[in-house]
Amino acid sequence: MTKLKATPSKSLFTRYMDGVKPSVKEISWEALDLKLTAAPDGSPYDHFHLIDVRETYEWNDEHIPHATFTSRGTLERDIVYNYY
Repeated sequence: MTKLKATPSKSLFTRYMDGVKPSVKEISWEALDLKLTAAPDGSPYDHFHLIDVRETYEWNDEHIPHATFTSRGTLERDIVYNYY
């Protein structure tokens, strides 16, 4: 008897991210620092959205100015809930 190897299906979040990833630009911390210091008021909101997905305790210890905080789990849940 041959056993079939189960192939795990992609989660809804992973499928969603596969679709939007081409439009998401990742940048280095050095490039981010330049963007933050180049803005006249120090705010990057006119140029991009910065989402910080670290753990709550890490965010409480320190975080990037003007970043929006959300945990990855919350982000995944909200995407699945709102878009599927």
